[in-house]
Amino acid sequence: MRKYNTRIPSCRPNQGRRQRFPYARPDLDVNLLKEIIKGDDSEHKESLVSILEDSVFMLMLGRRLHCLYSMLIDACEGHQLDLLVGRVLSQGKYFLTAAFPKQGASSIIKLMMIYGLDRASSIIKLIKKVNKSLPHAMAMTRVLSTRFIDKMSHPTARDVILQCLLLFPRQPNEVLYEKVLLHFQNLAIHKVRCRSLIDCVALIRGDQRVRLINKIADVSDYLSYDPHGNYVVQNLLGPKNKGITKKITRFLQNQFMGLA
Repeated sequence: MRKYNTRIPSCRPNQGRRQRFPYARPDLDVNLLKEIIKGDDSEHKESLVSILEDSVFMLMLGRRLHCLYSMLIDACEGHQLDLLVGRVLSQGKYFLTAAFPKQGASSIIKLMMIYGLDRASSIIKLIKKVNKSLPHAMAMTRVLSTRFIDKMSHPTARDVILQCLLLFPRQPNEVLYEKVLLHFQNLAIHKVRCRSLIDCVALIRGDQRVRLINKIADVSDYLSYDPHGNYVVQNLLGPKNKGITKKITRFLQNQFMGLA
């Protein structure tokens, strides 16, 4: 009878000095792991889930094992899923690194969907499996608020921030709102960050959105000299923002008069 190796190496921070994340052994039978997760043997399934939890970052980033990540999330129930998310968030450095590769970012977004308030039919099954967890959402945005400029400059990592703004309620996102307000000028004058800023204007809620668009309007004359900054200013103009449009127009008129 053929023997399968189902052992997945742990990805604790004190292992794998030469690699940021350990990789799966070549003799690992992924198909067998899938069968166990999908199967009815609850004892084997629970045992495997416990093993996979300890290797969650490897599943996020490893091409060969990435398919097991979604299955792991689906297989986890209530308390087990809370433990998994807690494990991910407890390793802030690993979590931040995972936000940049495409596979890692999509893995984080999947976690955010579970703890978010989105009701889209594609994630209803996952949402029903867990209780909404404000502490987890707040812990996630707190970690993601570090290296903020780097993330907003990266075509994949920026999506992780935007998904937070889209899926989480206002309270967990407050820390991200403040980061946008602090760095809005830096965001506006960069080819990737300017798109991130425009998306933030659309997604930020409440008083912070009003503050943000007014801050942009206040320096619209400066931003208009930069092609990316001008793109941001142009996106604020229109019938939906009549007051802001008038404010920007006034600043630009003063600029032209000064040049005359």
